[in-house]
Amino acid sequence: SLRHLCEALLSNIEAHHHTLSLGFDKNVPSITGDRQRIEQVFINILSNAIKYTPDGGHIDVKLMKSSNTDSVTVRISDNGMGIPEEDLAHLFERFYRVEKSRTQDAGGTGLGLAIAKELVEAHGGTITITSEVGKGTSVAIELPVKCQLKTDNGKGIWRFKDTDILPSTVMLGDADNLPADGHVL
Repeated sequence: SLRHLCEALLSNIEAHHHTLSLGFDKNVPSITGDRQRIEQVFINILSNAIKYTPDGGHIDVKLMKSSNTDSVTVRISDNGMGIPEEDLAHLFERFYRVEKSRTQDAGGTGLGLAIAKELVEAHGGTITITSEVGKGTSVAIELPVKCQLKTDNGKGIWRFKDTDILPSTVMLGDADNLPADGHVL
């Protein structure tokens, strides 16, 4: 669940003195997809929010029913340094990094967002980024409830690049332990 992923990153969040809010709509459906790859996407986006938000910042994670009832949306927002408008169109390009001098200390290869986009789109979803320098960044990931990866053998095993993907149910919300909206870890 998103809550468990956030808890896994909690030591890093605390090391930067960030606050983290989790908000969940009620009755958000589970999705069918590759759990590891979906978690990889969220870990990448959350790690970027932690890394590019100055110490003492705030990160907000919301799980919502999409206006399209066949999908769910996860929005991860921060009040970090933000991204210049001219860089937004290039963020999903492989090896692209925003102002290398500004992000040099943060490390990274410029592959994370490109891979995240490929994985989200492979599941039939979308990922969008809005940002304003000095105010922060918001990443919205919309995923269909039913995985839309193509099978290549008719046996329910999907292919992504050269890797088998075994579909499973992915609970983004933790049905038994959903925090109330505005819960802060």
